[in-house]
Amino acid sequence: MMYKTQADCDNVVLSANPQTTLASHRFGSPRDSLTNWDRTGTWNILPDTTYAQSDMTSGARSITGIATGDQVIHSRMRRTATAGSNNWFGLAARYQDDGNYYYVTLRNDNTVSLKKLLDGTIIELDSAPLSVATNSWYRLRFEAIGTRLLVYINDILRLEAVDTSHATGRYGAIMYKTTTQYDDIVAVEP
Repeated sequence: MMYKTQADCDNVVLSANPQTTLASHRFGSPRDSLTNWDRTGTWNILPDTTYAQSDMTSGARSITGIATGDQVIHSRMRRTATAGSNNWFGLAARYQDDGNYYYVTLRNDNTVSLKKLLDGTIIELDSAPLSVATNSWYRLRFEAIGTRLLVYINDILRLEAVDTSHATGRYGAIMYKTTTQYDDIVAVEP
């Protein structure tokens, strides 16, 4: 509503139930046990209530939840060490299996990248420069709503794409040759 004003509106949602929490992992309670996650790599819940992965030999992931269509995943995360020249950490959305999902990566070459795996083939959907430092925390929000994919870093929209490859899937943490800590992982269905 406005009066004698010209305005643009974006992302207006009208709903009796604007979002449903799919998962809320704070890593400080017994319900956040490792049994809730489909994992590769070496994962532990640390005394500071962060979810940490410590294997730098290859890729690692920790996927949870049930397959849903629209999903918004957010987490506060940081890398603590790296190996090799190509390493990254981030979040996965609409994860179907090891060869089919969307993912966003914060990379050692100081970029943020939105990619998809389609039948095992990596396809970049968008990328942008981003200074990524070891032991610095980043708030990442990854939205997969309809065919739109949006990535926010520290509440700033950094990447976007439209894609129809993966309609549903699960969600979680993902990295390559990087040790990481995740301080909460929350997924909602808008």
